[in-house]
Amino acid sequence: MQEKIGRAVRPATLYAGVMLTLFPLYYHNYYYDINTCKYELFLWLTLALAVATGAALLWRLGTRRVVRPAFGMPEGCIVAFVLCAAVSCALCVHPMDAFTGAQGRHSGLLYLLAVGVMTLCLARRGGGYRVCLGLMLSAGAVVCLLGVLQFYGVDPLGFYDGLGGTQRFIFMSTIGHINFFGAYVGMLLAVAASGAIDGQGLWVRIPCQALVLLCCATAAVSRSDSVYIAMAAAGVALLRRALASWKHLGRACFCVGSFFLGAWLIDILPFEHMQMHGICAEVASLGVGLALMWAGFAAFGLLALWLDARRVDAQALVHVRRALYALCAVGVALVAAAVVWFTVFDTSAKLGTWENYLRLNDKWGTGRGFAWIRAVQSFAAFPPLQKLFGCGPDMVRGVLEPLMTREAMALSGGVFENCHNEYLQYLLTTGVAGLAAYLAFLLTALRRLAVVGRQDPAVRAVFAAVAGYAAQAFVSVNQPITTTIFFVLLAMGLGLTADIARRQPAPHGL
Repeated sequence: MQEKIGRAVRPATLYAGVMLTLFPLYYHNYYYDINTCKYELFLWLTLALAVATGAALLWRLGTRRVVRPAFGMPEGCIVAFVLCAAVSCALCVHPMDAFTGAQGRHSGLLYLLAVGVMTLCLARRGGGYRVCLGLMLSAGAVVCLLGVLQFYGVDPLGFYDGLGGTQRFIFMSTIGHINFFGAYVGMLLAVAASGAIDGQGLWVRIPCQALVLLCCATAAVSRSDSVYIAMAAAGVALLRRALASWKHLGRACFCVGSFFLGAWLIDILPFEHMQMHGICAEVASLGVGLALMWAGFAAFGLLALWLDARRVDAQALVHVRRALYALCAVGVALVAAAVVWFTVFDTSAKLGTWENYLRLNDKWGTGRGFAWIRAVQSFAAFPPLQKLFGCGPDMVRGVLEPLMTREAMALSGGVFENCHNEYLQYLLTTGVAGLAAYLAFLLTALRRLAVVGRQDPAVRAVFAAVAGYAAQAFVSVNQPITTTIFFVLLAMGLGLTADIARRQPAPHGL
């Protein structure tokens, strides 16, 4: 009994629980320092985790108990990534700024060191992490409800007091910028959808399905296009399980239908609300078509559940899954081809609203195109050593600020201190070596989660959330709010896989 209690209250579990519940809800001075206060909370909690974990290891060594830290490829790669960032910081012109991230969004070497320590601590063992995922859903529901209320002009916590101009329309809930808010909603939706499809018992599936609907409605009010990238990637990640049987397909249909129902409900509620734009506005413009699409998916879901009740053979779903995978691949290829065509070959065609998506120029993605193009040009001009290790963690501002034009500042609302593409950001700040280490960490971790997730629903949920975030990271900003939650979830997933591996019977024979 004492051993079970010890596992339940171990430092990593407490840390994960706090990071997935208190951290998203925590704020200090409303939107004025929301990034800074969450960053400081993360550092203090991670320091406490490191001290507690170190003390626990020393105690185990003192009692002569065997310590077997899990240290596989993902763990080795995150260590390599932090080491590359440390070298980059040492070579930087302003090493203290690179250490603290003061010129950027506090994602300097100190932040990356905390991420590395947290990952190594949480990846050792996964006891209690399933409960933490449930707590995440509870806290996430509060975050989403607050965002929906603010969309309709109800601000119960007074976040918008004294906030003027366009800022009132780009900050939401206790997360901050609408893109960060969308990234959080995408991860939350992935975990909720996994529970709705795969939960054991109605007491799990019904609340998760309700939260899926709330997340879909919240995605619409976020007015962030990146949330749809995260949702699509999470859907692909859950596709194998969604087509495992007729009953899973039926539940998945209700989740997909919730996307249209949530957007329709937001559109028909007779209250004044913030102006919608981007993909969110395009979806809302479907009007009653959203209700019809929801009804269609609901009907197909009921049919699938009826087929399951009749014990109809579901072997054909394997072919459906393969066809959907192929369709997704073709869709991505076509979009990429369209971007290349309208960017390189047909630069004069009138694309209307879609020009912001299909033609990569300085205006693309509310100025992201400017940051991407200038970042690539700047990296190409780096000397060889700087190409290898970058300009220093979170030091992009010093590279892009001299290149900022008046038009670019009007598009971005200020000076770019981030590439607005996490992978390009790591390339520019930690160089080829740092980006290679980070990609190796991400891909090896995702592979482990994908393999183990075929048998474990909690690992599947983490895999879907991580895959969604990794996809939207192509157009997003690495920062201590949602990026931290992403790393916590990823480390928890590795901890869960370590637990499962520890329970596997030892191989026999040569």
